[in-house]
Amino acid sequence: MILLLAFDSLSVDSLWKIAKKWRAGYDVAIVDSARDRIISIGEGAIFYIIKKHISKKDRLGVRAVRDMCLKKPEYCTRGISYLLDLRDTIALKNALYVSSEVKIPGLEGKLLDVLKRQKKGPWISRTLRAIYKSGDDRVCNVLKGYLNHPYEYVRMRAALLVGEKGCIKLKGYMWKMMKDSVFTVRDAAKLSLAKLGFSLNEFEKNIEKIPDYEVMKLLYMNCPSGDYLRVAEKNVDKRIFNTWIDFISCK
Repeated sequence: MILLLAFDSLSVDSLWKIAKKWRAGYDVAIVDSARDRIISIGEGAIFYIIKKHISKKDRLGVRAVRDMCLKKPEYCTRGISYLLDLRDTIALKNALYVSSEVKIPGLEGKLLDVLKRQKKGPWISRTLRAIYKSGDDRVCNVLKGYLNHPYEYVRMRAALLVGEKGCIKLKGYMWKMMKDSVFTVRDAAKLSLAKLGFSLNEFEKNIEKIPDYEVMKLLYMNCPSGDYLRVAEKNVDKRIFNTWIDFISCK
């Protein structure tokens, strides 16, 4: 049994040297073949690769793992979860990257634990990005604390999560964030409002509190009916309204 495991690991290591190569030109077929062979060995081979090789700086290796996880996300749960438990920054960065690119099952609670222990803006942002793909709506319970964060990417990713995870109770904050000083944050808030939907009464109540061009951009993303456009026409500067009117299609 020990010999079999040793042989298997040597075989996987040999395949990995090919699988992690840059996937371009004449190497595409051979790289894909090596990756498929690793996957065919089973979940244990993927776990072995992640545990041994993806806890260090290796951009090509991380991309190779990402691509294999795209084919078999369930094979990556144990390995990525293992990395998320490590207090090593490189391992954590790689794990968050993969789980932000691939919807990996079973990481929901683990990612929330990672989020709770992050203090610096860039790390909070990376974790929120991973939760966007591999987390669930339990994040709604903690997002409020990140919507006013001084780091713009934290605000942006938190705002995107409100819509992606259906955090209805936080919808009011999206209207406020449409006045943010950073356009990426404003755009994230608009995207979430477009996903969550908003009543005509909500629209009328908030339209005077946000910049005119943001009103029109929001209707460009989601105009539930012509009534919304008529309300905008009464409140928005005519030059801005006329600039956008031809691009807006109401349901």
